[in-house]
This record gives sequence, structure tokens and C-alpha cells, in this order.
Amino acid sequence: MIGQLVLGMWAATRRTKTAQTHTAPLGSEPTRPKGPVVWLNTAHETDLAAAKLLARSMSDKRPDLAIVVNCDSASLPPSDLPNVICAPSNGGALAFLARWRPDLIVHIGAKLQADLVPHIETPQMLVGARVEPPHGMSARLWRKAERLMLAKMREIHVEDQASAGEIARMKLPPAIVSGVITETPNPLEASEAERNAFSQTLRARPVWAALAVPQGEERAVLAAHGKALRHAHRTLLILQPEDPARAHELAETLEEAGWSIATRWSEGEPDDDTEIFIADDPSEAGLWYRIAPLTFLGGTLFGKGKAPRSPFEAAALGSAILHGPNTACFATDFERLEAARATHRVASASGLGDALADLLAPDRMAMLAHNAWVVTSGGAGVTMAITHAILAQLETLEIPA
Repeated sequence: MIGQLVLGMWAATRRTKTAQTHTAPLGSEPTRPKGPVVWLNTAHETDLAAAKLLARSMSDKRPDLAIVVNCDSASLPPSDLPNVICAPSNGGALAFLARWRPDLIVHIGAKLQADLVPHIETPQMLVGARVEPPHGMSARLWRKAERLMLAKMREIHVEDQASAGEIARMKLPPAIVSGVITETPNPLEASEAERNAFSQTLRARPVWAALAVPQGEERAVLAAHGKALRHAHRTLLILQPEDPARAHELAETLEEAGWSIATRWSEGEPDDDTEIFIADDPSEAGLWYRIAPLTFLGGTLFGKGKAPRSPFEAAALGSAILHGPNTACFATDFERLEAARATHRVASASGLGDALADLLAPDRMAMLAHNAWVVTSGGAGVTMAITHAILAQLETLEIPA
């Protein structure tokens, strides 16, 4: 997700990587096909995933439509979509425009080229944008500069209400709050019978999970759990170490330290007195997400996790997400969830306990989990809504046969 609009004379998109699979080498790109052509303009590598989703959706609805994407990535176009052309833009945006002569330009994300957008008459749209004023700049100057470019858009689709508010403050026609263009993840599988059995055992106990926890973060997780127990003495922690081979040693160490322990490989389920339930099989994460309404994602405190888990896994199964500041492995996913107020970030290990005590309140967990579910479940609907908007714009244009 792009965090802000780029101001000033942003140079036309230039790629230096060599074109790869599905990408025609320079000088041998296919010529412009006959019929309508839409240019999906990806100004940033992170926008290619959204372009791929839109290209597939548009192709399903209009197989006669040629879709050109400026990219040098092997991931585009999908091999089963012959009407999608992935073309390098090494010559710059204006040269790309002259070569392909699109009937409609759809800018994806929030980076707009100041040397392209205001100076062409080709119909344009902006989709998948999240608009935030840059830090250190006058809001008045920012809105004036961006208004010149955004005013050229026939339609603007933004990811959230805050972005729509920024558009309104520029005195432009209202933006459409469509949401995030993202692929809906398939929820991890789990035995429904086991989930029901755990639910019966746990009844109304507060439960949280800490999954894929590296050894270096175990102390922080245990300290946070100790703090949670002082607030609610029946709180249960489901702890899954990053290294499954360490689970047995961890259980022995915690039992020697005075914790009431149960394990997945011995007891199978916790009892009423269990304080920490240790799981050893990473493939059972889908079960723990379903059981624990709150999950801490290991490896995010110190950024040293070797097997981090995607936040979308927990989000898709209704578990609120608690994490540290190191989210590089799934940076885009975390950005999307944080923008939707669907996760809680702690700055350091010392803040984990306070955050946990706060989030164990049912209303706080429910809010995060609901927001996360909206992000992960709404991707297909967002893609379809924007597809319909693009095709509707095409219908208003006079396109030569």
C-alpha cells in the first residue's frame, strides 16, 4: 500500500531490470492490438499484485479487451491471459503512452507522474489509493500541487475514509471508498471436532496465542502472560515455539520454573489449572487461530524470526493481531491491516504486557478482529467493484472499431 502521494516532478517510471518471463524484450514488444486498450499504470513494484488481480477480473468480463501493464516482473501477465501484455517502460511514461495509445489509463496506487498526468487528454482513473499529506510540507501547498493531477481523473477510488476526506478538502468531486485491492487468502484448515472439544474445555476462559515464537522472544511473551494473569487469573496462553524441536525442552524449563503446563503431545488439551499450553506442530496454526481470539505473531519483536507467519492467516480466521515493530517479512500485509485499525503494534518487548492486558478486553479484541476480517474477506469484492467501474468508464468512451 502506498502511504502518500508523491509531489513535484516525479520522473516517469523507469525500469532497469532485464525483462523476464512473459515480458517482451526491448525492441520486440508486440504492437498495439486492435480494439479497446486499457493501460494499468503501476508506478511502484508493490502495485503489481493489484494489477494482476484487476487484469484477471477484467479479462473474465471482457475477453476482447487488451490490457497493458508497465512492468518487468515475471509474475505478469498470467500465462492463461493472452490479452494481458506486460511491457517494459524503459523509454519513459510518455513513450509508453505513444506506443500503446490506450483508450483509458488506470493508475494503481498513489504515485502520480507530474510529467504525464496533467498534460494528456487520454481519460484517466485512479484506484487503490491511500492519500496522506507528506510530513514537513505545507498542507496548502500539498493540496494545490496534488489537485492539479487529481483533477484530471474521471474517477478516484481510495482505500479508506481518511483518504476520501483528503480528496474532499481539495474541493474535488467525492472519491469512492472501495477498500484494498487484495487477494482473499484461503483460511488455514483445522478439525472442527477438535475446535469444538477445545471450546468446551476452555468455556469462558480468556485465551491468547503466541505462535512461531523465537527463543529470544520467549522471555517477553512469558512476562506478558504473567502480567495478564494478574488481571485475569484464568488466562490461558497457547505457546508454539518457532522451532518445533524446542517444544519439549521449553515445557520442562517452564514446569521447573513453576508454571502449570500442559502439552499438545502429552495431554492433548489444557485443563482448568493449565496456565500455558505448549503446541509443537506449526501445521496446526489454523486450530489455534480459531480458538484464541488474540494472537501474538512471533518474530516481530526483534526481527530475528526464521519462520514468521503471515498476519493474514490470523486475520482471516477472526483472531485479533498483536505484533512488534519488525514486520519486514510481510510489510505490505501489515501496512494494510494497520491502516484498517486491524492490528496492535508494540514498540518494544516491555510494552507487550500492557498491550496484552488492554487487548484481552472482549470489546477491544472484537474490534481488531472485525476490522481484520473485513480486510481479508473483502478483497474479491473490492476487485470486482473496481473492475465494474473501469468497464463502465470504457462504455462512456468513443473507441474506434
